[in-house]
Order: sequence, then C-alpha cells, then structure tokens
Amino acid sequence: MKNIILSIIAIASISLFSGCNQISPAPKAEKAQSKQEQRDVRIFSTDNTKGNITTKSIEKAFTDNGFEITGNNNMNAAFAKRFNAKKDYEIYRLLFVYSPEASVKLLKDYPRFGLLAPLSTSVYSKDGKTIKISSLSLDGMARVSGVPKTNPDLIALSQRMTKALKEALPNGEFE
Repeated sequence: MKNIILSIIAIASISLFSGCNQISPAPKAEKAQSKQEQRDVRIFSTDNTKGNITTKSIEKAFTDNGFEITGNNNMNAAFAKRFNAKKDYEIYRLLFVYSPEASVKLLKDYPRFGLLAPLSTSVYSKDGKTIKISSLSLDGMARVSGVPKTNPDLIALSQRMTKALKEALPNGEFE
C-alpha cells in the first residue's frame, strides 16, 4: 500500500513540476527583485566540464542528507518517444527525493503536504558542461502544501534540501 501511495504521489509530482526548468530567463530590466517577491522554483548550478558530477554522485548527496530516492527518470528518452522530438538537453532527469522523517511530521497536521512527498527536482544540462538542479524553494513548498513557511519542520526540510544541493553540485550557486 505504501508503494502505491508513493507512486501516485510521484505521478502527481511529475504532472505538476515536470516543466519547471522551461522558464525563460527574464530580460535584464526585469531581473531586479523586490524583497516582497516570492520565488517558488530555485535553480542551483555548477561547472561540470570534468564530468565528476554524475547521477550516482547526486543521488549520494541526497541520501547522505537523509533523503530516499524514489525515482530518477531519464526524460530525454521519454520525451523523444512521446513527442518524437530531438534532444534539447544533454542531460534531463526527473529526480524524486523523499524525506520519511519530515513527511511523517508534516502530513499529520498538513495532509496537502502529500503533494510534495516525494519532492520533484529536475537535473539538467543543455551543453553537458554546466549542470543544474531545479527544486522548490521554501516559499514554493509552503504555497503548494499549505504548510506555513514559518513551520520549523518545513524550514528544516528546506535547509536539508539546500545542504544536499550544495553537496551534489560542489562550488555551485543559486541563479
């Protein structure tokens, strides 16, 4: 039963978030952000010209930070088959990370948090040299799940996600 529920949640996450890396950069004039602006998706990137960062090394960074990997799907193959399209990305994977500890705590009071358990991330590279991971920010997690962004368990989950991102993509930074 647990696997069925996780599968349903993973499918829902794919439907909701699979296009999150399709956001075009804003023109320079629009890049100035007010302190009030809310960002739901964040992109962490780093140089990978040496090829040291792999699917396995990214998974390890997340598992080392208490996450379980519930899916790691090669979307290039899926998109080529489904849309008969050429490959736009050298790497494009949907990685689903799950925190049993955080989920149990948050689901008790906020059932909508199930929409984020597991968390969907996109791992991608246009050129194979710069690798990026998009994920929900604390604001995004709060908005989708209905959990207040001041909730200590949600904050801890977001901080752990950030730590995993930094370990997965050494010398990376948020765009």
